[in-house]
Amino acid sequence: MLLVQRRTYFRGLSWQFPVGVVKPGADAVDVVTSEVASETGVYAVVRTDLGQRVHPITGALCRYFLCDHLSGEVRNLDPIENGANLWARLADLTRYIPATQIHDAVRTVLEIPVTDSSRPPIVAAIIVDGARVALVRRRIAEGELSWQFPAGELHPGEHPTAGAARETREEIGLDVQGEAVLGERVHPATGRTMIYVACSPLHGAARVVDTDELDAFEWCTVDELDDRVPVGVFPPVREHLVTATATLGASDPSAPERGAEDL
Repeated sequence: MLLVQRRTYFRGLSWQFPVGVVKPGADAVDVVTSEVASETGVYAVVRTDLGQRVHPITGALCRYFLCDHLSGEVRNLDPIENGANLWARLADLTRYIPATQIHDAVRTVLEIPVTDSSRPPIVAAIIVDGARVALVRRRIAEGELSWQFPAGELHPGEHPTAGAARETREEIGLDVQGEAVLGERVHPATGRTMIYVACSPLHGAARVVDTDELDAFEWCTVDELDDRVPVGVFPPVREHLVTATATLGASDPSAPERGAEDL
């Protein structure tokens, strides 16, 4: 569990969860994720609302959210207010925060046994060509999710970069080089663990190969992503796309005019 240590103690209160003030008109969920990122360098997504209470020491009204880690290494990005940040083992939590100070709903969550997921993670290939990124459309949408990056389940023992290259070849017949893992998260629409891999095309003509799963393939610009992916693009992926398409698009001015068959 992610904890922060305040520089200024208040009635013995030192270690606590990342927190922030929700100003009038602000959305508490947005405040949670932005505060975690700005204080610790960790990107997170809210899984569920755990309720609220008046804190027994500070008297402040506190609302608690259970969050899943997406990406980022913990750092102290607010040294004026925080003395340290760390990942604490759940079993050691009361070494930092007395059990009597932990909200009942939070304590209940911590008592749920942690088990390995029975479903393998999904690896997604983020393939940039010039100023465009590769998208496929599933025959059967998952909620609002229809257009997405080429993706599929990671095989046991397979490295994500190899899995991304394999899935791309199987789905759209394109050979790519898996270069780097951009991050990991639990997808807000599907609930599946996602691993995102930056890829560059090597050779082959991009087209729909897996006709059982897919009904369309398209190269699109970053600006077009929001229309096709209404649930939003994972922030580290968007940052990579903005940088990569700007760099490759500028170096290859013919890229926006090139069709999939010409790759």
